Amino acid sequence: MGGLTVDDFTSSVAYREIFGLGRQEGRRLAYQEEWQEGRRIEAAVIAQIWLQRCCGPITPCLKACIEALPHPALESLHDVLFDFKGPEDLSAWLSRHADLADLTREGEQTALSGFSCSSPADGGEPSLAESDIVASPRQHLAASQLEPNFSPVVASDKLFFWLFQQHAERLQPLVAELLPRMEGYVFSAPVLKEREYRLDGLFLPPADQPELPVVILEAQMAADPDFLLRLNAETGRLLQQQQRQGRPIRHWQVVVICPSRELNFGDPTPVREFVERRVVWIELLPERLPPTAPPLQRALGMLLLPEDQLPACSKAIRTEAAGTRLDSEIDDVIAAILVSRFSGRTVPEICAMGGITVDDFTSSVAYREIFGLGRQEGRQTEAVGISLRLLEHRCGSLTPNQQARIQALSLSALETLLVALLDFQGHEDLNAWLSRNAG
Repeated sequence: MGGLTVDDFTSSVAYREIFGLGRQEGRRLAYQEEWQEGRRIEAAVIAQIWLQRCCGPITPCLKACIEALPHPALESLHDVLFDFKGPEDLSAWLSRHADLADLTREGEQTALSGFSCSSPADGGEPSLAESDIVASPRQHLAASQLEPNFSPVVASDKLFFWLFQQHAERLQPLVAELLPRMEGYVFSAPVLKEREYRLDGLFLPPADQPELPVVILEAQMAADPDFLLRLNAETGRLLQQQQRQGRPIRHWQVVVICPSRELNFGDPTPVREFVERRVVWIELLPERLPPTAPPLQRALGMLLLPEDQLPACSKAIRTEAAGTRLDSEIDDVIAAILVSRFSGRTVPEICAMGGITVDDFTSSVAYREIFGLGRQEGRQTEAVGISLRLLEHRCGSLTPNQQARIQALSLSALETLLVALLDFQGHEDLNAWLSRNAG
C-alpha cells in the first residue's frame, strides 16, 4: 500500500520506534516483575538465615509462612526479628501479619491456574521447578533472559549466548565444511572496549592447535544497511584488541546467522573481499534452508516461522535429531528458542507450540537458566542492599572501596556475610572478613 519494500519498512525508524514499543514495554514489565520476585525470594532467605541464628530451627510450617510473605512484610520482619527470643515470638508476629500471607497465597493459586501440573501420589506439592527457596510460580514467562529494552530481533543475542556458552560444539554442524570437528573450542562473548560493543560470540580453538581458525559469531535478524561495514569494522577492532592483549588471532572466519543473506545489509562493494573470503552465512528462512540443514539450523528457523507451523516443525526436528549429538538436548533448545520469541505467552501456550509437556518444560535447563535470570539478579540486588544497610548500622559509614568489594560478592558470599556481620564491632572486623573472602 505504501509502495515500500519489506526491507525498507522493517529497517525504518517508524517500524522500530512505533511497532516495537508495545512489545518492548511488555518485556520490560515482565522482566521487572521477575526481578521484584527475586528480591522477595532473597528477603525471605535472609529472614530465615537470621531467624535460625536468633530463634533456632524453624518448623516447616513457619518456613512456609515466611516464604509466602510479600516483600514489604519481609522488610518489616527484618526490622524486628533480632528482638525475638524464640519461635513463639516469630509465631506471634506471623499471626499478626497472617492476612498478608493469605493474600500472597491467593495470588499464587491464581497464578497456578494456568498450569496443568500433576500432584505426586503422596498428595505433596505439584511438580514445579523451584529455586533454592520455594518461589511463587508465574503463569506468564518473564523476559528475564532479555535486556529490558531489547527488540524482538535483538532478543536473539542472549539466546545464542545461552545455546553456545556451555556447548561450543553445537556450532559445528552449521559450519561442517569449515570445521569438520570442534572438540576443545571455547565460547565467549567479549566486549570491544573502545566501543563497549559486545560480540555475539567468539569460538577459540584449543591452545595446542593454533592452526585451527577462530570463529567470530554474529546474529543479524533484521535488515540493516550498515551491517556489512560494521561487521568488517568490529572484526578489525577485535583482532586489534586481541593483539594488544598478547593473544593475537592468526586464522579466523566470521559466521553470520540471519534470515537471508539477501536482506538489505548494505552495499558489499567496499568490503567485497572480506565478505567473499571471510564470511560464512547460516540462513534460517524456510526457502533458504539447504536440504541437508542440521537440526539446530532448522530449530533456529522457528524464530521466523508462522506460529501455526511451529508444532509440526518442532515434531519434525525432534525426529531428525534422534540419534545425533543434539538428541538429548533438543527439548531444551526448542524451549529456549520459543521463550526468546514468545516471552509474554503463558507456559501452556509455549509448551503447545513446542510439543513439550508443562512438566518437561518447567524442569528443563532452558527454563531454569533463562527464566531464572531476572529472579537471580533480583536476589543479588536484595542481598547487596540489605548487607550495605546493616553494615552501615553496625560499622558506620562504609568507604567506596568497601562498598565496591561488597557489591562484587557472589550471592552465596553475601549470605555468608549477612551471618558474619551480626558479630562485627566495627570496620576492623569487616575489613578482616573481606580480606579472607573477597578479592
